[in-house]
Parts: sequence; structure tokens; C-alpha cells
Amino acid sequence: MEDYSLTCEPIETLPTPDEAKEFLRLINVGREAIGLDKLEKLDFDACEPDDPENCLSAHHLFAHAGFSVGSVDLYLYLSRDPEKAEAVADALSLVPFDNESGEHYYYIPAAIRRVTDPFDSRHPGLRDRLEEAGVV
Repeated sequence: MEDYSLTCEPIETLPTPDEAKEFLRLINVGREAIGLDKLEKLDFDACEPDDPENCLSAHHLFAHAGFSVGSVDLYLYLSRDPEKAEAVADALSLVPFDNESGEHYYYIPAAIRRVTDPFDSRHPGLRDRLEEAGVV
């Protein structure tokens, strides 16, 4: 699989069933790092594309750790719990970077973007693919 972790190019193809399962596995690794219960399935219908607080990855993990989710990066609000954010960053080996203003961000891992990019672009076959993989 091509590594999309350090690029701003959107991923437009559907994930394979194995990539969908890897997405859920990584969500659960992050959830366990901050003391949340493991998920058996994703709540697809509770999420909103392009919503930094309620997109697919934010709803299931990143918002719980205090992150705002962008298209390729995660930003920690200063008023949120930095210990949870660091726990998720460590558990998922997130790659940090600072923007021009010195604000601290993390790149979203490619294995997560394989599912979130098609979700945010409202790919018509994504829900069926996630159901096929057994993660929705």
C-alpha cells in the first residue's frame, strides 16, 4: 500500500476489507490507551463527514483524546487533556510536526486515512465495503 501519511493528497479509492479491519484495530488501540472500551463495530450513522469533532475517526477515537481532526492532521486544543492525546500519539506512533505558527500537530496515519478520506468525500460504496469487512 502506498504511504499517504505525509501527503495532503486525498485517498479516493475504497479501502480493502483488510484495510477496513486495520482501521478498526487502530481505533481500538487508541481507545484502549485512554481507557475507553474496545469497539466491535463502528457507528457509521452517528458520524458526519468533514466534521472535526464528529467525523469517523473523531467520533470513535480522536475527539475523546482532545484532538480536532483535519483532513491529514490532528490538532490538540490547549484546553483539553494533553495526557490522553500523548497516550494516543504513543499508542499509534503518530508523527508530530509544528506548523509555521509553532502549533503542535500530528499526521493522521495512512491506515486511518484509508477509511476516513473516502468517508469525508462521501464515497458511495464505503458503507457497503465496511459492512463487507464486518466493521459496521
